[in-house]
Amino acid sequence: MPTVLEAASEWSNLAVGWMIVVPMSLSLVVMLWVGDHSSKTGEKRWHGALGLFLAAAGMLFGTMTNNPLLAFLFMCMTGIGVYAPLGVWWSYPTTFLSGAAAAGAVGLINSFGNTGGFVGPYLTGLLRDLTGSYAGAWVYLAVSMTGAGLLILTFRKTTPVDG
Repeated sequence: MPTVLEAASEWSNLAVGWMIVVPMSLSLVVMLWVGDHSSKTGEKRWHGALGLFLAAAGMLFGTMTNNPLLAFLFMCMTGIGVYAPLGVWWSYPTTFLSGAAAAGAVGLINSFGNTGGFVGPYLTGLLRDLTGSYAGAWVYLAVSMTGAGLLILTFRKTTPVDG
């Protein structure tokens, strides 16, 4: 995120560092709200999927602008969309699994996350080197986020409301 914002804006490292505080702070507030609302309603699928669709839109539209402030707005959308569903996501396995199965599911999720933590930045750099732009990498990540959102929608529709 900082590298892309710096490339789009040509702002100093210090300015970019302070600008990153905004989407991360907004993400925290929205993540807490989404988790609370999901717990109150018992609905998890759309609470997770909508954030990922928002992130995909932010990434995709972020490739279409050269305006630094508009790019920053799309980066805020992306940050909110990526982080907002995390509370719902991590609570999902324990709604229908227990004991060792729940622990195994959390471990599997963590393993995929760690793999994605390597593959995403690697492919971002590779696509940047091949094309000379972050646009291809952002489109790839937008497609990945859309796929993740669609995958969440295949989960069970309802879960018990937390007491």
